[in-house]
Amino acid sequence: MSQEQPEAEWSSSAEETEHSEPSQVEAAIEGAETVEELGDVVCDTISITQSSAHNVNGNQVTVTQSAARSIEGQNVDVRQAAALIMRAESMAVSQSMSLVVQADEAQIVQGGAWAMVSRNIRLEQGGAQWMLATEAHLNKGGAMVLAANTVNATNSGAVFLLARKVEGDVRTIVSGRAAIGFGAAVGAVLGMFLLIRRLAACKK
Repeated sequence: MSQEQPEAEWSSSAEETEHSEPSQVEAAIEGAETVEELGDVVCDTISITQSSAHNVNGNQVTVTQSAARSIEGQNVDVRQAAALIMRAESMAVSQSMSLVVQADEAQIVQGGAWAMVSRNIRLEQGGAQWMLATEAHLNKGGAMVLAANTVNATNSGAVFLLARKVEGDVRTIVSGRAAIGFGAAVGAVLGMFLLIRRLAACKK
């Protein structure tokens, strides 16, 4: 990256990458002394470092020490970054945060999210408020609500656990039928509250 143009370097022009369909073009974006602010970045292969972007969408996506509104791709690698939404077929997350993580295969190390939804999730030293998966493998991880077909855990915990099969060491406060009953009770209370609000609004 030359000193004469410290803002950012693209291997292709912005017109080719921004607001376009994924193509066989590569965007390599690296921030300079200050964090760069980018718009939408859409390419086949994307690598972003020390920058911020709106929406990032590609086939092979790598985001390092950056922030974005959304990160989506076939294969996504996120390191020390943050995004509202992360969505991919295969995802690797390290020391990063997101509001929602959705992937077919997700491997998360020292990361957190409000909701994690995945067919197969592997979580190490991280956590989520909601974790929904077909298979969940946890190592020193935790969740407020963990719902999965199979849970394999080591030194992990969940406040509410719903699973057909549990292997390993997982600490829970409410599990099985108790969790289902609690969820039904909370749903009934919320339903009554919303009904009362609607009736009060109709009287006005």
